[in-house]
Amino acid sequence: MKTILRNKRHVKDRSHDIHIIQVGDKKLKLTYETYNSLERYNIEVFDGEKLNLIGTINDLGVEPNFSAYLLLTPEQREKRVDELFKVATKFITALMK
Repeated sequence: MKTILRNKRHVKDRSHDIHIIQVGDKKLKLTYETYNSLERYNIEVFDGEKLNLIGTINDLGVEPNFSAYLLLTPEQREKRVDELFKVATKFITALMK
């Protein structure tokens, strides 16, 4: 698994953080967003033309925190992304076998 790109923006009341990774010949985009009572983590695979959703935060077995944008600091949200990324890599590895 190789990280191609990571862009992140964690500010006072919202976060947007993406990883673009390559697993074998597949490219995947992992997106974390939190704002206005929403915490979302999506895993998409690029098929050569478009991104296709293959997993969400719920698929990873993680409970979304609907107060993350209010209760967590930007640093805590960035740490949450790192934790979700570790869980997502296990999910992706199992899926790609």
